[in-house]
Amino acid sequence: MNIRITNLHPIVVEHTPTCSTSATSAGDILADTEPVSGVWPYSISNPVNGVISSLALLDKNDHGANLDVVLLKSPASMGAENAAVSIDDVSAEQIIGVIPVRSADYTDFVNSQVATPQFNPIPLKIDAGERLNVAIIDRSGTNTFTASGLKLHFGIVQA
Repeated sequence: MNIRITNLHPIVVEHTPTCSTSATSAGDILADTEPVSGVWPYSISNPVNGVISSLALLDKNDHGANLDVVLLKSPASMGAENAAVSIDDVSAEQIIGVIPVRSADYTDFVNSQVATPQFNPIPLKIDAGERLNVAIIDRSGTNTFTASGLKLHFGIVQA
């Protein structure tokens, strides 16, 4: 039996999170939850179904830090930036996936590094009125980032 899949729309969505500019400790929130724009084909009123299939993370600060990129379907706060994660159980229900970025995932480009972590595709179902949101947790610690020192490139296949 042949199965034909049609109407898939691959897109790349870029997002520059606003990072804490103070030195972080391992487990600190580097960037609290903020919306990612560009995921919807027409407007926020349309539901979105698909998968997040890839991530390329540009580290313009050249740290190559261990990070967790947390994906949420609402703007639920992970806690205060530059402090330990303190998300409550109700808000944690909004998490749809976590993409771990580890030091081995980076390629060094002298003044910056790019990570392309391997992960299982994350199903994406965003209902009308919801938005894809992202937060970043520093798992290395003792890093100081610039406010726009990270750039995320999500590969998303919309159905």
